[in-house]
Amino acid sequence: LGAGLAAITVISLRDDDIEFRGAGRPGDALPGKQRSFLDDEWEHQLARWKEQLALLVTEFAAGDVRVRLDSGEPVDGSFGPLTRIRSVLG
Repeated sequence: LGAGLAAITVISLRDDDIEFRGAGRPGDALPGKQRSFLDDEWEHQLARWKEQLALLVTEFAAGDVRVRLDSGEPVDGSFGPLTRIRSVLG
């Protein structure tokens, strides 16, 4: 996550819908729901995400590959086969 990053978005693909959720510096650059940050807040948020991603990578490299199944949506939706969770769980 570089300092020049102005926004980030997550795209949820479903059979009947595409949803955009994003965050970034103020502006209308993102479609859908957007959380705007002031410049200093945005830089702080980027640093926080960078730390969290580094921790996730470290955990994954150490063999921690847990998947939260508290919601069946990612597993049971039309894109569920891409997760391969059902094939792993049997």
